Amino acid sequence: MNDPKSTEAERNARNVALWWNSRLTNFRKKHELTVEDLARLLPTRTQLVADWESGKQQPPLFLKRALRDLERDIEQGLVPITAKKRRV
Repeated sequence: MNDPKSTEAERNARNVALWWNSRLTNFRKKHELTVEDLARLLPTRTQLVADWESGKQQPPLFLKRALRDLERDIEQGLVPITAKKRRV
């Protein structure tokens, strides 16, 4: 028999993963960053950022604050952004 609490927990975990996927992707696009650029700025591994965006892994809780701080620093010109627009 299916446990309704387990099903709800799984659904919540998927929703969190999808939210982070969207948040990270939007952040990167807003600042014209590649996955590699964002990984370098956080700093973390490129594959980890890709896994967070794809929903394969959930990012750690500190990431929300790290993204907020990084965005503030970028907007104040404190972080040099070397990424250029790339054509696919």
